Amino acid sequence: MAPRTLLTAMRPLRSSMMASTRRAFATTPRMAIKEDADRTPEQVEQAKQEQLREQEQGKGRWREDLASHGESNIAADRQKVHDHDQHMKELQQEGKEKGEKGEMRVKCDETPEICNQCRRLGLPCSGPLQGSIVIDMTERVVKPRERKKKQTAKVAVREKNNEKKSLANIDSTILRLQDKDSANKAAPGDSLSQAMFPAQNASPNEVEKAITAIRYQYSPPQFDQPSRVMPESLDVAFLCHYVELNRAGDTDAPAIQWLLHLPKIHGNSSKPAVRLSLRAVSMAFYGNHHHDPSILIDSWRWYTIALRAQRVAVEKLRINGMPDEEEVLVPLILTLYELYVGASTGGSMAHLAASAEIMNMRGPGNCKTDAIWPIFKGVRTSDSHKCVVFNKKSVYSSPEWMSIPFIDMAPDPHQSLTDIELMLPHCMALLEIQGTMRAVFDTPIPPHVDARPCAELAIKLLGQLDEWAEAYPHLTRFSRSRDTTPASGPPSKARTKKARKSDSIDTVTALVASNYAADRLFLNSLMYKIHTQSTTRPELYGNSTAHYLDEATKYGLDIMKAMAAIEQASALGFDLLRSIVPLVMVGFTAPDVELRNNALAMMGRWVGRVGGLGTIFKHM
Repeated sequence: MAPRTLLTAMRPLRSSMMASTRRAFATTPRMAIKEDADRTPEQVEQAKQEQLREQEQGKGRWREDLASHGESNIAADRQKVHDHDQHMKELQQEGKEKGEKGEMRVKCDETPEICNQCRRLGLPCSGPLQGSIVIDMTERVVKPRERKKKQTAKVAVREKNNEKKSLANIDSTILRLQDKDSANKAAPGDSLSQAMFPAQNASPNEVEKAITAIRYQYSPPQFDQPSRVMPESLDVAFLCHYVELNRAGDTDAPAIQWLLHLPKIHGNSSKPAVRLSLRAVSMAFYGNHHHDPSILIDSWRWYTIALRAQRVAVEKLRINGMPDEEEVLVPLILTLYELYVGASTGGSMAHLAASAEIMNMRGPGNCKTDAIWPIFKGVRTSDSHKCVVFNKKSVYSSPEWMSIPFIDMAPDPHQSLTDIELMLPHCMALLEIQGTMRAVFDTPIPPHVDARPCAELAIKLLGQLDEWAEAYPHLTRFSRSRDTTPASGPPSKARTKKARKSDSIDTVTALVASNYAADRLFLNSLMYKIHTQSTTRPELYGNSTAHYLDEATKYGLDIMKAMAAIEQASALGFDLLRSIVPLVMVGFTAPDVELRNNALAMMGRWVGRVGGLGTIFKHM
C-alpha cells in the first residue's frame, strides 16, 4: 500500500460508511440529551449518569436505533477492536518476515468492513474499526537501511592482503627508510655535522634547533601552507639556519661581515622591506638545501611582497634624500634570492646595480658608520666583480671613492685587493675591444691599437699584487702548507699530477686566495695576449711570453683545485657564490684550452645547484 501523509490520514474518511455507523457517531450519550427536552434537568442528568455507569460495567445498551443493527453492545465493539488489533499485529509480523525476504510489507489501516489492502492481497480482515483512527505513517513500507555513520578522517595504511599495520610499525619503517636514505647521501662526505660546517667554528646545535623549529611549522611536501604562522619565530629559525651554514670563519673571511650581522639587522629593523627580504632569502636557501618545494613556493610569495615594499621605500627615498643602511642592504638580499631561485632573467644583476646606486646616493663621506661600513665593503666588492666580468668601469674606481671612505680607518686586506680589481676594467678599456671580459679575450687586438699603455698598467697592477702578497702571505695559500713558491717552467703532465697530489685545500682560506689568484691569472693572461697579438715588440715591456703563459696556467690550476674542494665541501650558500668570479675568470681568460673546458664544465654543474647562475652566465 502506498504510504500516505499524516495530514491525509487525519482527514475525514472519504470511503462510504454504513448508515448504522453514521448513526452511532451521531447518537452518542452526549448528543442524545437533545431528544429528552421534555424531561427536567435533574431527570436528564440522572439518566445520563446511570447510562454511563452501565456502559462502563458492560451491562448497558445503546439506544434502540443502534440495537436494531447489532451495534449496541459495547463489549462486542471492544472485542472487534481487540480482534482488529490482533489482526494488525499479525500483519505487521508477516510484513517483517516478507521485508526480510525483500517482499512488500502491508498494513491494515482502513475502516470499511473489508479493507482494500486485505482484499488486494487476499488476506483475512477483521472488519472495520469504529471511531477515529490515527494511522502511524512514520514506519517505512520497505525495510529501512541503516544510516552510515560519519567516520573521523584517519589515514589507513593497507597492504595488498588488506592487512593494517600498526602505527609503531609504520613509524619504524619510515625511520628505517630515512636512515638508509641519509646514509646514502652522507656517503660522499656531505653529512650535516662534517661537510656543511667548518669543523673549527661550526654550531650544529643551533642549526639543528633551527631545522626543528622550521619543520614543526612546515610538513614537507605540504603545498597548502598553514594560514596562521608565527612569523617572528620562523624568521629567527630561518635566519639562524642560513647564517650558520654560510659562516666561513671569523678571522680569514671578514669580507662577509655583513652576512654575520643579518640576525641583528633583522631584530633592529623597523622597515618591512628588510624583514620580508630576509624572510624570503632564508626560506629560499632552506628550500633549496633540503629540497622542500612547499617552502620554496612560500618564499616566492614573500619575495614579491618584499619587492613591493622596496618600491614604496625607493619612492619615499627620492623625496627624503639620503638612504640608510637598510635600504642599501635590501637589494643585496634580493640578489641572493635571485641566485638561489632564478626567478627572473637578469634579476640578480638589476638588484646589484640598484644596491650600488643607492650606496652612491650616500656619498663617499657617509659610508664609515658602524652599521653601513660592512655593507659598504660588501657592495664595493660585489660591484668590482660585476664590472670586471661585464667590462664596465665602476664608480668606486674614482679617486674620491678610493680614498675618502678609508680615511682614519684600519687597513683592510680585502679592500686593498678590491682596489686592484677595480682597475682591471681600465686595462681592458685601453685595448678598445667592446663587449664583456669573454669577448675581450676571444677577440684579437685591433691592428691600430697601441697596447703599450695597457701593458704598463697591467705590469703596475702585478707589482701591487706582489706587495699585497708580501704583506698578507697567509691569504695567498690554498692550503695550510707554508710552501707558496710558484713553480717555474712550462706546464707538463707530471706537474699537473704533482699539483693534484698536493696538500688538501682549506676551503676557508681558499675563498680569499682564489680572488688573489684570479687577479694574477687575469693580468698574466692579458700580458700573454698582448705578447702574442700586439704589433709592437714584446721585448719592450715586461717578462717573456713563456713566463706569462706559465704564470697564468699555474694560477688557473690552483683556482680549479680550490673550486673542486669548495664544490665538494660547501653547502649551497654564500661560499659557493663568492667563488663564481674566480671560476669565470678561468673559463674565459685562461690561455690553456683544457683549463677553459674544465672550468666551463664546472660552471655547468654549478648552474644545476644554483638556479639563478644560468641567467648570469648567458649574459657573460
